[in-house]
Amino acid sequence: MSKILSSIIFLLFLHHCSFDNKTGIWTDGDYLAKESIKKENNKKKLTPIFSKKENFKKEVKAPNLFDYKFSELVKNINWTQEYYNDQNNLSNIFYENFNNIIFKSSKISKRKLNKNIYFIEKNFIYSDIKGTIYVYSLEKKKITYKYNFYKKKYKKLNIKVNLIIYENVIYAADNLGYIYAINYQDKKILWAKNYGTPFLSNLKKIGDQILLSNQDNKMYSIDIYNGDNRWSLLTDNSVLKTTYKNNLVLDYENNLIFLNANGSLYSIDLLNKKLNWTLNFRPSLNYDSNNLFYANPLTINDNEVLVSTNNNLSLHNTTTGAQIWSRLISSQTKPIFSNEVVYILSDSNLLICIDKVNGNTIWSKNIFSQFASSKKNKIINKINKIKYFYLTSNKLLLISKNGYVMEFNPKRGSLTKVNKLLNKPYLEPLFANGNLYILNNSKKIIGYN
Repeated sequence: MSKILSSIIFLLFLHHCSFDNKTGIWTDGDYLAKESIKKENNKKKLTPIFSKKENFKKEVKAPNLFDYKFSELVKNINWTQEYYNDQNNLSNIFYENFNNIIFKSSKISKRKLNKNIYFIEKNFIYSDIKGTIYVYSLEKKKITYKYNFYKKKYKKLNIKVNLIIYENVIYAADNLGYIYAINYQDKKILWAKNYGTPFLSNLKKIGDQILLSNQDNKMYSIDIYNGDNRWSLLTDNSVLKTTYKNNLVLDYENNLIFLNANGSLYSIDLLNKKLNWTLNFRPSLNYDSNNLFYANPLTINDNEVLVSTNNNLSLHNTTTGAQIWSRLISSQTKPIFSNEVVYILSDSNLLICIDKVNGNTIWSKNIFSQFASSKKNKIINKINKIKYFYLTSNKLLLISKNGYVMEFNPKRGSLTKVNKLLNKPYLEPLFANGNLYILNNSKKIIGYN
């Protein structure tokens, strides 16, 4: 009888530990938690997609007729957020790659800088590891404003700041749990709040809210006018800490799609504040117990989201989460999603063109295969690892750690040009007004047309 009684007590305990309307994962509002989670679990959306198979590594000859269409050419003026736009999709940017230097700044910082540099209204905006935010004027060729929010007690800490700029306001979130807003034209801080846990994601803005996540995989909606928490959503936390930075992307129907450090992908209806669907992408333990979750940034094109994780590439419908196709391909850079095609640079230096409709390989080619065998190793060492990958003016552009630019024909995979930039790129490049801007190792901004 005691065993039966213990079992009943245990089952009652489990029942009372489940999500309810008062203690649900949504906070700061009457949002649906229990119903959404139960519904998704019933649909069995949390299904691991990894399997123990060999990754794609072979070359495929390009077809004689390439009748696929790229996205329309875009000549952007500004670059105001990480990964360029709300969909994280730099699908076909205008840049002729003439390799002519049109601008060179003096040294813009004495300190090490944070990962990204932004561009708005002919101003570069960036931050250093002590939390100072800078505004550098392209026209005046000098720093016109800088601001440090942090007190002396933080001076020994390295501060990682993620930014997004809207009109004349810089919104900053850091690894101390602060989020604040600065009007860089009026040169004053508008508001600041501390949420206690380090923020660890890119930032998105929709309407009057800033969306971001902390290191515990908790999503926040922050009011742009005062920094208040409008709502929050606690997703599943990761037991093992990885180097992966939570990634956010917005679709065209007011849904936020969020991939957290535990490998869980969530679609959140921002208008109705409810969970649409969720998928699981983390590697199973029997696949590789040492393989922590990692992913490239999400990319959306039309109503489809491209997910590139440790060793898998898959395309999903943004409305339902349904998988359209999946491929065992590991990408060393963020994939390019351009209308009817997807471009991947694999970990084995294989440049791959994929049919978006069915996931089939249109062509694939090793980026070093067109060099003579006797010179190949020397060239590979000279060029070094490819860090950045773009489609520019209907040409594939690969930029290496050592500052080499390799240009490829996107219809056949053939190498058309190799250039050497002035010094090595220090931060991720950006494109604006048809020009390429790179911050080099000397912390000087170099502009190319």
